[in-house]
Amino acid sequence: MLPSMELQKMASTSKPPHISDYQLICMIGEGAFGQIWLGRDALGLYRAVKVIRYEDFDSLESYQAEYHGIRHYAPYSRKYEGLMEIHHVGIHKKEGYYYYVMDLADDLREAESITPDYQTKTLRAYLGEQPDHRVSPQQALRIGIEVAESLSYLHSVDLVHRDIKPENILCINGKWKLADMGFVSRCGGKTYVGSLGYIAPEGPGHPSADVHGVGKILYEMVTGNEVADFPECPSWIFDNASEAAHFQELNAIILKAADPIAAQRHQCGWSLLGELESILPEGRHEPSVAGGGAAPDWGRYVYAALAVGLVLAVLSYVRLVDQALEEATMPPMEDLAGSK
Repeated sequence: MLPSMELQKMASTSKPPHISDYQLICMIGEGAFGQIWLGRDALGLYRAVKVIRYEDFDSLESYQAEYHGIRHYAPYSRKYEGLMEIHHVGIHKKEGYYYYVMDLADDLREAESITPDYQTKTLRAYLGEQPDHRVSPQQALRIGIEVAESLSYLHSVDLVHRDIKPENILCINGKWKLADMGFVSRCGGKTYVGSLGYIAPEGPGHPSADVHGVGKILYEMVTGNEVADFPECPSWIFDNASEAAHFQELNAIILKAADPIAAQRHQCGWSLLGELESILPEGRHEPSVAGGGAAPDWGRYVYAALAVGLVLAVLSYVRLVDQALEEATMPPMEDLAGSK
């Protein structure tokens, strides 16, 4: 736990919003649709708290859609360890913002406790610390497998992420997880959202569009190039014969995952995961970060494959129930806007 003086040093110049049961210490991230704060609860546990303000949106409908999305996603986040867990979703109608409390990512500096120079360990930040901003094909493969595992679960419950990029992949307790779930929606959504360079040409909304984003991330990890350079390949990558062999295996999967033609891609996270696993040396599914995380329990995927038929059979019913519950508990649109 940080001494009170250290907490004061971390205090942000931006006034923190009021979140019940949490002390917001400092802002640790900011985007077009919200701020992320380092928070501490009454028990002294550190969490990340994202605050989304109505005033940052072009319309009430888009603000409402993101609120709907995070509320719908939160229960799923607590069912699968590969997703960043959402602990609580709340709203302050009068102040015009809602928020959600989530797991705090590891410190990029690998400090054992929260310090004043804490930095969120996103995949983007991690790559920035590596020589040539890249990792070996073997490590890229293991990170890709962890991301594809998370995506497989999301797709199995008829959800799509819609904003896959290195900034939205966090290392939490040594495991790489999907984060920033504000754009999560049911499959088939028509709203055009996402980040330039990672959005599939046909737009988001289908599981294969999420796969497209993962393919671009794998490309960045193994080449050190910017996403705009895809599919150019640095010539020096073939200087090391052993690494070149690993790269060629992974490269075939990358080209398929990031194919501009949707029909040529892996159609869901599960399909991508299967191909990535097929080139992993047997018995060597190690943590993607040295010293961090435990190897996944591969037995659960065998069970998942057997259960997928049942999931699909009841999916329509579940969606109807979820929609009914959301409509029953959702504040009126004018209430979401607060005093606006």
